[in-house]
Amino acid sequence: MAELRLARATHHLTTAATLIVVDGEVAYNALYDAARKSVTSHMLAYGFRAPSGLGAHEAVGIYAIERIPDVTGGVAQYQRLRRTRNRSEYNDFVLGQAQIAADLRHAKNIVAAVRASLG
Repeated sequence: MAELRLARATHHLTTAATLIVVDGEVAYNALYDAARKSVTSHMLAYGFRAPSGLGAHEAVGIYAIERIPDVTGGVAQYQRLRRTRNRSEYNDFVLGQAQIAADLRHAKNIVAAVRASLG
């Protein structure tokens, strides 16, 4: 299950990269989902399950910072990615292509950190 979720996260990165110039909001959701799903794959591999309900995505970010080695600094960006995605989704915050591209790099680093940690 963890490998399947990590594969889906990797696919979301490709989707995000493809959509940056077409639909930035959808691209951002895809890159955030890639980061989140990769962390939840790590959780599954170690016998943890992501919580559901209010605060669930924040809890995933706390887990990431506590449990995933972060040599690139990408994991440390997870909570900011989450907040940015929330602002875009719920407050009609408009994302620029430069920010999306920068955050896509962070999402890629998160997925890579998970993959490296899982071996």
